[in-house]
Amino acid sequence: MSLLLHGGDLYTPNTVVRDGAVLVRGSRIAAVGPARDVAPTQSADVERIDVGGGIIAPGFVDLQINGAAGTLFTEEPTTETLAAMAAALPQFGCTSFLPTLLSCSEEVAHRALAAAAQACARPPAGAQVLGLHMEGPFIH
Repeated sequence: MSLLLHGGDLYTPNTVVRDGAVLVRGSRIAAVGPARDVAPTQSADVERIDVGGGIIAPGFVDLQINGAAGTLFTEEPTTETLAAMAAALPQFGCTSFLPTLLSCSEEVAHRALAAAAQACARPPAGAQVLGLHMEGPFIH
């Protein structure tokens, strides 16, 4: 099955393509460009999504985020906190992230490491947890 996103402004590294499209086959991007060049002829194996004049762009990766959705990871280093963050971030275009642990006790650090490992092994719905960003006097 293939997926075609079309009918919006396509942001590329070099330009914005008006009425752009992205064709995805399986888990790979197969084609990117003007819809007239990318859109295959009518085919039963292509799911078409018209973005209605919206933006078609790569997702953001947040490499240092302390919290989201009213949570702070250092204050509550749990899988529930990570699930809340993961659920909230896609609305801002963020598709993956590194939750950040601020300077803290060893006990909090161990809890955070366990929660991040669990979230990586069994991802919550939403943005993907990529690992853990730790800050502190000797960790950067």
